[in-house]
Amino acid sequence: MDKKKEEGNCWPTESQQLLIKSAVFKSSSALEAWTTWLQRERSNFNELDHASYHLFPLVYRNLEKYNPDGIEFQKCKGAYRQTWAANQMLWNTLSPVLNQLATDGVYPYLLLKGIGLIAGYYRDFGVRVIGDVDILVPVNLLVKSTIILQKAGFQTTDHRFDPTRQSGLILRNGASFFFNNDTCLDLHWSFLLETAFTNMDQIVFRDAFSVSIQGQKYFIPSPTDLLFHTCVHGIHASPVPLIRWIVDSLTILHQSRDLIDWKKLIAMAECAHLSLILTKAFRYLNDYFSAEIPVSVISALQKESFSFAEQQEYRSKMRGQVIETLWWRYCLWKKNNNFVRQFFSLPRFLQYLARLQSIWQVPFYLFYWGGKRIFRWRAASI
Repeated sequence: MDKKKEEGNCWPTESQQLLIKSAVFKSSSALEAWTTWLQRERSNFNELDHASYHLFPLVYRNLEKYNPDGIEFQKCKGAYRQTWAANQMLWNTLSPVLNQLATDGVYPYLLLKGIGLIAGYYRDFGVRVIGDVDILVPVNLLVKSTIILQKAGFQTTDHRFDPTRQSGLILRNGASFFFNNDTCLDLHWSFLLETAFTNMDQIVFRDAFSVSIQGQKYFIPSPTDLLFHTCVHGIHASPVPLIRWIVDSLTILHQSRDLIDWKKLIAMAECAHLSLILTKAFRYLNDYFSAEIPVSVISALQKESFSFAEQQEYRSKMRGQVIETLWWRYCLWKKNNNFVRQFFSLPRFLQYLARLQSIWQVPFYLFYWGGKRIFRWRAASI
């Protein structure tokens, strides 16, 4: 099967690759990439996809010393200023409740994704669009964290979210909380959805690094864990080929290569059945951006035969098939390696998927779901 068809719209175009090089490469290589990219995209500059536009702030910072001519680079500067202002407003709104979490005993919690990268690597609120703030709390402090957020005026739009029900936390690893219906804080109780039912969260908390934001101490995952998280979380189907995970990964590698524990990363991938997706990510970074990830690491990750469930999960993820991806991840969690075990575990999976109190509610839910679909189909055909 054709690779592009098999993996959907998941990898950057040649034009986006040039923009990534403009944002992360050093010396004149970045300027050359920008010049080539501009020659290709000048006529489409005002119609760029969001993923490309979100790299403009970092392009501006990276090429600022060269001060390229043209209105396009001035728009990059404008994007930088806009991003800085938006991120500062977001952080000024959310930092008081984050500090309250620590004061009330939710400690330590970790800053994840964009805000963690800004704190530990970019160190500039203007270069990385974040949109929301993600934090990871120990699962035993999830109820307490939820209460603190609610007292501070944060509400979740997910009315089925119940931190007191363990079964309701399966097949998901976070919930979004909103302040004044716009400012978003994502509360996570698992490092990654794929790492549930492992001891990885304990390891991530154990190896966390301390960072400072505006004089306040916070914690982020170690370079090893952050690289792992960035690659696994970043690669999936999207209407626009994803870019940000590549820039983030290269930034981590450029600044903390000597601190990455490759043996630990390989062990994490094997434990969570994520060797396939990391193999794809690392080979891509080496092939297109000279990331210099050790060949021995990729060889250790790459197996002669990945499990059927891991291959199916990867294919579903690349095609944007959410329910199918969750199903194959559930099979990996439960070690359902054959059809019989998968068949008999399906009702429990559906219970967790629909967040039902009891497995006996599954038939009624399927009847309700099927009836609703038929009603919508009939209404649309009239």
